[in-house]
Amino acid sequence: LEVIAQEQRYDDRIKIFKHTENLGVGAARNTGLHFAQGDYIAFLDQDDFWLPGKLITQVKALLESPDDVALCYTNYYIQHAGGDCVPFNAILPGSGGELIGELMLFCRISFSTTLFRRKDLLEIGGFETCLSGCDDWDLLIKLAGKGKKMLHLPDFSAVMTLHEHNQRFQRSENIIAKSCQVLDRHLNDPQVLSQLSSWYRAKILLSRGYCYSALNEMRKAREDWLHALSLNPSLLSFRLLAWLLLTSLPGSFPKIIIKSIRDLRKSSLFGSNDW
Repeated sequence: LEVIAQEQRYDDRIKIFKHTENLGVGAARNTGLHFAQGDYIAFLDQDDFWLPGKLITQVKALLESPDDVALCYTNYYIQHAGGDCVPFNAILPGSGGELIGELMLFCRISFSTTLFRRKDLLEIGGFETCLSGCDDWDLLIKLAGKGKKMLHLPDFSAVMTLHEHNQRFQRSENIIAKSCQVLDRHLNDPQVLSQLSSWYRAKILLSRGYCYSALNEMRKAREDWLHALSLNPSLLSFRLLAWLLLTSLPGSFPKIIIKSIRDLRKSSLFGSNDW
């Protein structure tokens, strides 16, 4: 913020807007969206940085794209705390049910690589402030559900820094709960659901079930897993069968056993992929 304030002295186009209290990432983005005057909106998370030419390339791409392309995005580098910088290919299907399904399963897009048409963000009401930490993921699914297209550019336009304080990669109970809320919202949206194949619906239900299990909501987890298997029986695996057997036990036994397994995993007695 101090660097931006210094630059502001030499360029009056730079504006700084601050909340009097921390309202979360979604609220901050909505404030920027409200005061922005240009046709295009780009976001940069505080621990990421852009590479030269990012905005020029993306503005040109959107100018040359049909109006139903709401945004473009690129590949990026992942900078690990230990020093390794790894390239990540973020390409997704351009539109429709496949795009929605892939976004709901795993959002490969880094928000710091995106450039949006401002009008499309305003049309969907911006970011959901109640989903702070997952509000960007929710917004992308919402755009795809409205039939908007997303253009992938093969460039590498940004570096995403990973460290222990990264909210987006913390598997905290709060982030897992917000993830469940995002999936709940869109699985209950008829416009989204009508575009998803049974294969994607099954995979998403399977994923949400594991999120519920991490929150110790075993009944919801079991319901999702059984629903997923009814849509796609080939998803049955030893791991899923074990979870189903555990969640069929009476009373608090499932929670006790699952907690014990997770404690063993933390102590490295089990490999990370066993459960």
